[in-house]
Amino acid sequence: MTNDQFAKLTQQISRLDDKLSSRMDRFDRQSLNLYKYAEDRFADVYVEIQNVRYDVQRVYTLIDASLKQQEIDQHERLAMGSQLDRHDRWIEKAAEQIRLKYDPSISA
Repeated sequence: MTNDQFAKLTQQISRLDDKLSSRMDRFDRQSLNLYKYAEDRFADVYVEIQNVRYDVQRVYTLIDASLKQQEIDQHERLAMGSQLDRHDRWIEKAAEQIRLKYDPSISA
């Protein structure tokens, strides 16, 4: 191999190295941009997931409160029904003692 051939070969290798470096730099920038895009998207998805979790928790809380109120209302209705039955028995006994005919089906 002559010196000219060696010089040409060295120049070709240098040009190929420059092209490869340029392409690698471009690839690095594109990879970094893709990584940043993916990171931003995942951050957005994470925020959305947190919002959904918060909303689901609020729904559970509202359902629990509603069920608790229904349970309280049911107990109150049972207590009022029991109290009305007791009042009705007292009225019937009082009506007997004063010899008054009492018909609970007749409303005032």
